Amino acid sequence: MTALKILIAAMTVLIILGVGLVSWRVFTMATEPGGALGQISLALPENCTIASATISGDSLVIRAAGGGDCESVRVIDLKRGAITATITR
Repeated sequence: MTALKILIAAMTVLIILGVGLVSWRVFTMATEPGGALGQISLALPENCTIASATISGDSLVIRAAGGGDCESVRVIDLKRGAITATITR
């Protein structure tokens, strides 16, 4: 029974430390320069939708759908916060 109490206490401490570490990292990422992207305009035509968004390394790949001019892929550099490529039909 004592071993179970020690195990529960140790796990509780690990959970508290983990939550604290994640909170600290989120706070530092939000406050360091360049940590937030701000606003980026995708310049999508009206009636377009975002079909998918995938992170690949330091890039965010966004696929737009909706037919016609909407069918495109945009690649955003997450470090610079800029669109680095636009691929259309």
